[in-house]
Amino acid sequence: MWYRVMLKGENFVMKLSGKQTVHGFYTTRYVEATSEDDAEMKAVELIREDNYLRERVRNPKSDPPMIYLEEIEVLSSHSGEAGSGYSFYSDDD
Repeated sequence: MWYRVMLKGENFVMKLSGKQTVHGFYTTRYVEATSEDDAEMKAVELIREDNYLRERVRNPKSDPPMIYLEEIEVLSSHSGEAGSGYSFYSDDD
């Protein structure tokens, strides 16, 4: 089955536009999986492996970024694309 998985990222210390600040984001990924739990794990892994984020995240090991499931939906059909992109927001306290 195909799933649409919406994720929320929090506490991502990133250097964007030349300045290091804390950001959060929302993103959607489409994954083929055997269950909702499997779909969530696969979607999170896609984020963790994303070179765009890996090259920009500057969190110390003592203060890691977090990724949360926001919404998941079983799809009746899907084109096979994984999804991409992020909607970033400032997460500075």
